[in-house]
Amino acid sequence: MANVIAFGALNNSNTSGSGQLVGALGVREMLITQALCGMTWAFLAGQPLIVLQTTGPLSVMFSVLFGWSETLSVAFLPFYAWTGVWLSVLLVIIAVFDLSAWSRYCSLYTQEVFGMLVAVIFLYEACKWMVNEYTDDTTTVDVLLLQLIV
Repeated sequence: MANVIAFGALNNSNTSGSGQLVGALGVREMLITQALCGMTWAFLAGQPLIVLQTTGPLSVMFSVLFGWSETLSVAFLPFYAWTGVWLSVLLVIIAVFDLSAWSRYCSLYTQEVFGMLVAVIFLYEACKWMVNEYTDDTTTVDVLLLQLIV
């Protein structure tokens, strides 16, 4: 539950445009989708104990998709929905042609590089937020040092 709330808050800040306080994807949307996906998975897959949750790469994808939708001047939620449809088509193609068999050629190095990419993106976003917070006239050096410690 804490994971859903934390990533929901992160997605809320990543999908809120300039001047908006509420993002397109927030904690409420994450709780609802996690509940619906969990129930659907339990009924259709026959494995009720698997916990499906939002992860870091999905939050990065939401942030990138929101940036693209603002750049292209299209609404975020339809853009996100059509991205999901396209990914569903790709997953069906992968399943039909058994392309997942090629994953045995991916080494642990490939997985670690992907994990490092996600970590660097999160560190960059945190540093960018701290720099933006520090450039505000009301923030002092003491507040910045406390943020570095925490």
